[in-house]
Amino acid sequence: MIDATTLSALTAAVLAGPATTNSTEVGPGSVFFALVGARDGHDFLDDAVRAGAGAVVVSKPYTPPVDGVEVISVPDTLEALQAAGGAVRQHYDVDALAVTGSVGKTTTKNLLTHLLAASRPVLSSPKSFNNHLGVPLTLLSLDASYTDLVAEIGTNHPGEIAALVRLVRPRAALVTNVGFAHLGNFGSREALADEKVSLFTGVAPDGVWFVNADDPILLDAVGRLDRPATTRVVTFGTAADADVRVSDVAVTESATTGVVHVGGESLPFTFPLVGRHFGGTVASAVAIAVERGIPAADAVALLATFPGSEGRASVSTIRDGAMRLIDDSYNGSPDSMLAALDTLSTFPEDRRIAVLGEMRELGDWTEAMHTTVGTKAGSSATDLVFIGPSEPVVRRAATAAGLPDDRIHAAASAPEAAALVEALLAADPGATSAVLVKGSRFVHTERVPLVLDGTPVGCMLALCELYIHCSKCPKVLTG
Repeated sequence: MIDATTLSALTAAVLAGPATTNSTEVGPGSVFFALVGARDGHDFLDDAVRAGAGAVVVSKPYTPPVDGVEVISVPDTLEALQAAGGAVRQHYDVDALAVTGSVGKTTTKNLLTHLLAASRPVLSSPKSFNNHLGVPLTLLSLDASYTDLVAEIGTNHPGEIAALVRLVRPRAALVTNVGFAHLGNFGSREALADEKVSLFTGVAPDGVWFVNADDPILLDAVGRLDRPATTRVVTFGTAADADVRVSDVAVTESATTGVVHVGGESLPFTFPLVGRHFGGTVASAVAIAVERGIPAADAVALLATFPGSEGRASVSTIRDGAMRLIDDSYNGSPDSMLAALDTLSTFPEDRRIAVLGEMRELGDWTEAMHTTVGTKAGSSATDLVFIGPSEPVVRRAATAAGLPDDRIHAAASAPEAAALVEALLAADPGATSAVLVKGSRFVHTERVPLVLDGTPVGCMLALCELYIHCSKCPKVLTG
């Protein structure tokens, strides 16, 4: 437990300088938290001090090699990190919004930030900083220049969301959906739904809950909550009774289009990511923008300028126009796999090649979910390359759905999958091809787009526990 005196010292330190858990990010005046995990941060304390750290937070005895460095001793450095994040959040009066969901939370968070940042200074969770480390690190980046905060909150075990949302203290919160991601850690979709909607328990009593009207399991879970009388609920989606509704959603070669209906207006939109499922993303973002006082027409116009996110449904044309690459490689849950395959099925190329990676944390649902994905792949792709131990399950389902067995290929790693795609392309050089790449984070399927777009990749690991994009890893790139 962090006592009041120590918490006061922590808060003063992090308000005086940037905080980090990575010794390579330390600069003059930084606060370095020596976390204990796969690697012990205490082993890097001297590096942090030499880089200019003004304070270090430790749970083991430490004497700095130079004078003038504040050493803050705590029982648990992770607990200290979270306590400091909560204290900094309380210090700054920002309009906070929290986002969670099984699928689409990072894209939704980034889109919300894009819309809000056009008219106000917004701090947003960097990348997917949505766990017990990322959320407090985001809060530690707050300063007086920000008026708004968009915090992404994730979960892979019960109770995690409720603990993190207490740190964020949002006035509004959004749950995108309840799918199958991490289902093996919860036991049922109903239990997973209860975890997702626990986000709303941290919202201010006079705040707003944004709820997907197209998700019956989510709606049931929200209905079980004890909602304060002063809390408003705003729904979004394709449902006829949604407060903010999208209709006529269609996919072009480079965008998703449709109409947003909000506040009596019907506004055509263009969103530069490809997939019908982005209709719900658009509806949720417009709903929040309008609630924050942005005119609906302005919000819809900003949709078209969204820059997208690395490895999230980006479409590029490569190989002198002979290939369209759908890079959705950042992660892969059953719901997002099915949505991506649905998108692939709309492409007109001669060959539609799906490169898919193993889905994880599904527990007893592992075989059933891979069967469902295999069935969808069998009806959406002309060729399938699968990385991971569930390949036989996926193969059976895909062949049952009509995909010939000789058009299905097993790969031991992402680079091997890329080599198989290259062989498929070489076997029919005159054909046009659309290649979808998607898989669990730990499979690192982003190595496939790197290879296909001409970047040499040297790492052949089938699985990797580093939660970073391979383009940022020096062990991966060879040229």
